Amino acid sequence: MTSAQEFIRTVILILVLILVAVSCGVHQSWAFKRNSVITGPQGNTGTTSRDVHATGNGYSRSSSYSGPGDKNANKTSTGSYDPATNSWTKNNAYTGPGGQTATTSRTTTGSYDPATGTVNTQTTHTGPGGNTATTSHSADYGYDPSTGTVSKSSSATGPGGQTATRQGQTTVSNGTVSREAGYTGPNGQSASTSATTSANPAGGYTRTTSATGPDGQSASKSTTGGYDQTTGTLNRNTTYTNPAGNTATTSTATTGGYDPVTGAYTRATTATGPNGQSAATSVTKSGQYDPNAGTVSTSTTRRGPLGRLFERQTQISK
Repeated sequence: MTSAQEFIRTVILILVLILVAVSCGVHQSWAFKRNSVITGPQGNTGTTSRDVHATGNGYSRSSSYSGPGDKNANKTSTGSYDPATNSWTKNNAYTGPGGQTATTSRTTTGSYDPATGTVNTQTTHTGPGGNTATTSHSADYGYDPSTGTVSKSSSATGPGGQTATRQGQTTVSNGTVSREAGYTGPNGQSASTSATTSANPAGGYTRTTSATGPDGQSASKSTTGGYDQTTGTLNRNTTYTNPAGNTATTSTATTGGYDPVTGAYTRATTATGPNGQSAATSVTKSGQYDPNAGTVSTSTTRRGPLGRLFERQTQISK
């Protein structure tokens, strides 16, 4: 088992333990809290706190942010589902550092037509001043088993009645995934995108993406990636081509590993730009579960290209 797989298994184990701890609590009032302390490159600190509770038909969430200079902000959100109207409503209340307040709400109603395979949604947005706007979205799905192609046709209508459409399809064949999409805007202008990802026989993958705008000009990006088992390095090389045909190439090399003694996962990345200049970044993460307190503590350290250090300490509890 590789170090990356060991880390993933540890993360999954921690999540399972959280679920077990929560399930052993009060089933009628599922909840969790998350508190974090963030330290920036200059030593400035900020804190975030989030408290989430499940309700009978949705949830309630309160978040607070405190930064340097005693600047505080708060956000309270509630979400609820109405089975009678098949609608979901979300309300937000904001309080800024100066005590300013604002509220927003959004209600989305959905329906499905099994005869046509069409999914319809309509959303009403209410802004801080009480002004409202309504948008709608319709999507049709199809599948061709002979070619392995999934198609989707969708349209969106904005508050002013203007409509935009998208026609897309995805095909999977012999280890290659191809995606194509065409867009038509409210003024009739069109654009298209395409992407192809395939597995390389020697290992790794190749992905090519292109986009064509309303004026007919195109740009593309080609990426190859692979994993070197000898050095434990994940390599990725990307070439960009602009509409004028000019190209630029970038590359990244990432190594990582899990230390079972310290329980820390470390990832280091070196990026090289078109001019050959390189920059290095690193991330170290560790976590610990306390079964007696039912809490999970995590620590994340990020070091940027200029050696700047960011730290985050987080505790999650029920």
